[in-house]
Amino acid sequence: MSAPNQLLPELGVDDLARLTASIRENGVQVPVVLDEFGVVIDGHHRARIAESLGVDYPKDVRRGLSEAEKRVLAVELNSVRRHLTDAQRVELGRKIEPDVAEIARKRQEELGRTHGVDPSGQMSRRVRTRDEVARIVGLGSGRTYERGKRVLVQVEQVAPDLVPKASSGALNIRDFRREAGKRRPQAPASVHQESRGRRSAGGPDKRLGDCIMKEQDALRTLRGIRESCGLTPLLGPQGMEMARDLAEVAAAMLDEATAYIAEAEVARARVSQVVS
Repeated sequence: MSAPNQLLPELGVDDLARLTASIRENGVQVPVVLDEFGVVIDGHHRARIAESLGVDYPKDVRRGLSEAEKRVLAVELNSVRRHLTDAQRVELGRKIEPDVAEIARKRQEELGRTHGVDPSGQMSRRVRTRDEVARIVGLGSGRTYERGKRVLVQVEQVAPDLVPKASSGALNIRDFRREAGKRRPQAPASVHQESRGRRSAGGPDKRLGDCIMKEQDALRTLRGIRESCGLTPLLGPQGMEMARDLAEVAAAMLDEATAYIAEAEVARARVSQVVS
């Protein structure tokens, strides 16, 4: 059988031996999920071991799924059973995020055709995609997923040799964050000598100020939504949906601004240490 939906890492030698012993003694307890063409969606290891042992196994056939839906289903089913690090879960989220976005877009378009719902609202859709990815891979919240994703992107830039350790589970997000900090290139001395002038012209201080303004805008938006929540029942379901969309947008603004503020404050502290 081909394995186009096997996005998780292979089982380790010990885990594979335990699964083989269990199937030999008790058979396959969890059905292998297939599509209507017999392609395995979930249960690659179970099917492979059972076939090698000549053991029949239960099957759960899912029909009519798109390729994106198959990949998302495979990750969702596996992330519950497998013991994965947070880095592995973030890496899985990055793999299926385009699929989750595609599924959401098609559902929005279908709602637009059948119920006249406006499929626009890119920020709201992005936030929902982020939260849905986090739920599927078992990270708890979209913000946790976004923070982990930013760490892995940094690692790809400054320590590409460590990237395979995300999929293997050798390092977690905290480890990656520490390693990225160690390997981040330092500015040359000539740049530090001019840092005070750059700060007055705009640099970390200006960016910090811009980010604080973004944070204040997001907080004002959230306060406005909270104050108007008493009116949403009068507007019916559409009013409630609109308030929820606005809250998601404001929450995303706040999360992004907070991340920028933290980054800008670190940059400002480094410049201050050098020029003082």
